[in-house]
Formats: sequence, C-alpha cells, structure tokens
Amino acid sequence: MRDINNDLAYVESLLRNLYGDKVPKINEVKISNKMTRTFGKCTTHYYDDGWTKLTFASFILDERFPYEEYMSVLVHEYTHAIDRNKHGHSGEWLRMAEEISDCYIFFNNIQRYVHEQGVESRNEIKPSKVYKCTCKECGAIFKKTAYRAPRWYAHPENFHCKCGGRLKKII
Repeated sequence: MRDINNDLAYVESLLRNLYGDKVPKINEVKISNKMTRTFGKCTTHYYDDGWTKLTFASFILDERFPYEEYMSVLVHEYTHAIDRNKHGHSGEWLRMAEEISDCYIFFNNIQRYVHEQGVESRNEIKPSKVYKCTCKECGAIFKKTAYRAPRWYAHPENFHCKCGGRLKKII
C-alpha cells in the first residue's frame, strides 16, 4: 500500500518550486472505496482562508496500479487545487499541466484522462461483476455488469417487475 500523504507532500514541494504561494494547503485527503470510474477528485471552497479536499479512489494505492499513473493522478488533482477548479481541463489548468510536464520529465503524462494502462490496472484490481435478478411471476431477467451492485440487486425486496412481481437474486 502506498503512502499517499508522503507522496502528496513530495508533489506539493515540486509544485511550490514552480508556483510558490499559489499552491494551496490541502486541508483534507480522503480515500474512497466507492469511486470506480474516476481516480481522483478535487473539491475547493474559498470563503476566508480557503479549504481544499482531495479524494482518491482506493485502488490507485494498490501496488499493482502503475506508479507513473498514480503520481500523475496526484499531480492532476493538485493542479485543480492550484487552479481553484475554475477552468476544468482547459485554459489555466491545461497550461499548468503542460508546464509541469515540461519541467518534470517524470510527469510527462498529466492529462484529462488516465491512460489505457491505468484503466487496465483498475480493472485488474477492482474487476466488474455481473449482477442478476429474476421476476418471481413472469421470469423476466434483470442483468447488469458493474463495479458496484445496483440497488435492485442489493435490495430486491424493495423492487418489482413491470408485471408487478417481486424480484429474486440469481447467484
């Protein structure tokens, strides 16, 4: 398991060399087991002193996730914090991402989306599953392939088919 706090401190020091006081203090770092499609998220609130939270998907901390992609995700989200989430993935954010890639050769893949290698690693670390239910009355089958169980699978007693029949899990 990777030490995200140590790695974020390293990223912060590199970014401070480029942007000085523009680099905000990260007030909260959260690891989420629920994030499946995104690898990270930056949330900023600027009232008086400012407040920034970075949230990362738990699977990027796994050693099987490529280290270059992992560090790229950290820099990507930190760049959003510097930008205060104002420009999305264009404008100032894009200019900074290109500048960081030029200055630090080991961050040469800061992009809007993670490379195919990162997506393949995610699928290996957190594979999707097939969820199936059937209607007790008409026999209709409900099927979904996903990373998390849909609500109708997790609690079939709360759902019913178009015919009015109740659902039952197929294992």
